[in-house]
Amino acid sequence: YGQQVLNSISSDCKQLKEDLELIKQNLSSKSFVNNYLLLRYEDIANNPVEYARGLYDFLNIGMHPNVLYYINTHVNVTSKWDKPKNQYGTKRDSRKVSKAWMRKLPLDAVLHIQSLCWYSMNNLDYKIINS
Repeated sequence: YGQQVLNSISSDCKQLKEDLELIKQNLSSKSFVNNYLLLRYEDIANNPVEYARGLYDFLNIGMHPNVLYYINTHVNVTSKWDKPKNQYGTKRDSRKVSKAWMRKLPLDAVLHIQSLCWYSMNNLDYKIINS
């Protein structure tokens, strides 16, 4: 991983930290709490149907059946027959995709990123790894 990537990660983590601090400042406001929903990518990737339903409920709108169809045919792809032959296609097993970085980054890179993003990772209940 290069310095440009680390600078980008550092910048993103700094922005996320500022966003989280702003959220914490506004949690006492009922109007804010009623209009705020925290969604983490990994949670959505691991339970896309549940989180889609929760999002639509939060927005107080009905979920069109095509949304569920899309999730089941493009996001929850687990059968070897359904797996995309085109790496640029739209079908994925979102659970595997959300964890792919764990196998691709060396441990020292993960530890460095965690050190840059510790505040946000801790406040968003991400598991911090040590080895």
